Amino acid sequence: MKMDLRGRIRNTQLPKKASLLPLFEAVVNSIHSTTTRFGEDTEKEGRITIKVHRDPQEVLSELVDRPPTMGISKIVITDNGVGFNQENMESFRTADSTAKLALGGKGVGRFTWLIVFGRAVIRSTFEEDNVLSHRRFSFELTRGGIEGLEVEAGIKNESIETCVELQEVREKYHKSLHLPGEKIAQQIFEHCFSYFVIGQCPKITFIDEDLDLNIVLNEKVKELHMESVKDLSIGSHALHVRHVQKPARSGGQHTIHLCAHHRVVENFSLPAVSELGKDPIEGNNGEKVYHHVFVEGEILDQSVNSSRISIDLPDDEPLLEYGVGIDKKQLLYKLGGHVNEHLSDIIQAEKNQNFKQIQNHIRTQTPEYRFLISRMPERLSKIKWKADPNYLDLELYKLQQEWMLQVRQQQVDVEKLIEGGDVHALAEELSSVMLNINEAGQANLIRYVAKRRAVLTILKKLIRTETGRVLESHVHDIVFPRNKSADEVTYDDHNLWLFDDTLVFYEHLTSDKRLSQSVTQTDSTRRPDLLAFKTGEPFQHIALVEFKRPDRDDEDPVSQLIEYAMLLRDGGAKHPNNRTISRVAHSVRIDGFAIVSLTERMNQFMRIRDLKFVEGENRWYGYNAGLNLHIEVLDLDAFVTRAQQRNQWLFSKLNMP
Repeated sequence: MKMDLRGRIRNTQLPKKASLLPLFEAVVNSIHSTTTRFGEDTEKEGRITIKVHRDPQEVLSELVDRPPTMGISKIVITDNGVGFNQENMESFRTADSTAKLALGGKGVGRFTWLIVFGRAVIRSTFEEDNVLSHRRFSFELTRGGIEGLEVEAGIKNESIETCVELQEVREKYHKSLHLPGEKIAQQIFEHCFSYFVIGQCPKITFIDEDLDLNIVLNEKVKELHMESVKDLSIGSHALHVRHVQKPARSGGQHTIHLCAHHRVVENFSLPAVSELGKDPIEGNNGEKVYHHVFVEGEILDQSVNSSRISIDLPDDEPLLEYGVGIDKKQLLYKLGGHVNEHLSDIIQAEKNQNFKQIQNHIRTQTPEYRFLISRMPERLSKIKWKADPNYLDLELYKLQQEWMLQVRQQQVDVEKLIEGGDVHALAEELSSVMLNINEAGQANLIRYVAKRRAVLTILKKLIRTETGRVLESHVHDIVFPRNKSADEVTYDDHNLWLFDDTLVFYEHLTSDKRLSQSVTQTDSTRRPDLLAFKTGEPFQHIALVEFKRPDRDDEDPVSQLIEYAMLLRDGGAKHPNNRTISRVAHSVRIDGFAIVSLTERMNQFMRIRDLKFVEGENRWYGYNAGLNLHIEVLDLDAFVTRAQQRNQWLFSKLNMP
């Protein structure tokens, strides 16, 4: 069977986030090579050097939160392992070779070299049959892959050494490989973590001369707190779990590492499957650390895919009960439960602190949820603290809805018992359900009043903002969203109470819509800011509202209100039963409101209209008898103050300043 290397590479996918995989594969090959040569002396005798070469002309300026770094031109991996002897060369030539199956080799790692890099140049000095030989070739994206092969036997005065030089980074992976040396070294360390831990790892040195970096990766083990391996059984499968704590650095997180053949394959967030929070925890020596769990086992060795970037286990399928495999989702949650038990003291302390922060937030910011502290403490403690009021309000609201559903179900159950039982025997149940109903109702009231207070606070800040930055639409949308009608807007999405709570009972209300789109019969395209009809026989009342942005005084709002009233009187309307009414009768009162800034010029408009000024209240009022139109013009500050005064008793009753 022949293989077209170009076709094989073209059909092999490698995500950009895995752009360091070729380097990992080369390093692991070097580890295997040194282990084969030195056996138990590998740690003492084995040597691997990784050298990054950078192009000073290739500097990426768009990297965020770190200084510009020169681009990588090539990476050279050198080791003193057995090298490319005849056996290893034949294995290299063979696709999907099983030569290193016992070591976890899939025989495809070298293909990733040509996905990310243009070519790999290999130089190897090795000993075979007591003769020192040298082999050199280039691994390229040609049909056969092996180019320029040279072999020289019987050489003298050279050390056994193999050098793999990964050259010509492909454009697709250029940016993803544009990494600081410290980050590359850290990722190599994490990928090969198990080799460092088991004590059979050669000395691995990472060099980035352009960044003046020289790191012995083995030294990183000293930064860790490692515990002995713990066994964990899932179904019929035995897993081996090692808990490791690493000093907290920026960008770190608590992580589960699924390993195959002593190599990390996939990483998962530990807080996503356990009760551990996202913040660093306190380690044994008092410093902040991130907790890592490295998991190994035969089932993971068997399930790693050929490119070694994922564990091919069924996802969210109930195979555990049959003992034929491991469902990845359940595997992760089992590991999360294992961590919960292992770190129970730390997690409990975290929970206590978390609950304390949630309680403080409720008591100081959202008192409408106060009853949850005593009624649902367990569920409340499961909300993860974040310094984000929007997130907290959403989570608390969802919990409140859960509580309301329970109360409603309790009420239904008690009502059923009353229908066929002794009321006196149900006294305790009745007392409980009434207490819960009252508590839930009070919570809703507190929430609603708190919303009113917040709206008034926002409106006050808005109208006092620098002139020119606040538009009429800003004020308008707070009261009632534009281009909407009452049928399109929920009760919680408007604030008509700023004018009058009774407006919510008006059957027809439009906001910034043409008169021809309302219940009026007129074909006028004029658009009152707010138009409300209270129906009766045929109408009981009509309300008109006009807004002007702060400090605008270039037009008379009263003339607009009069124009709208005339159109309504002359144009007619429709009765709710759809019968055309020739006009809005003079007997139907129309109230017209204008919310403006009462500048000197605006006050002049009011005097011309012969309106009367109310001292101390900063408002004008008047009456147009011909239109039965009552007019009130309020300064923006007076508008907010009146709304504040109407609601002050509610704020006082609930101890809201």
